[in-house]
Amino acid sequence: MKAYAWSVTGRLLVDLLDHTAGPGTAASLLGEILDA
Repeated sequence: MKAYAWSVTGRLLVDLLDHTAGPGTAASLLGEILDA
């Protein structure tokens, strides 16, 4: 259940980032986090 909640939260954050900062921002941000 916790994993599901994280998945939903993550999806909402991605949607929020896409709306505020433009499409692809969340993906590039995630890429930087994974590269670090």
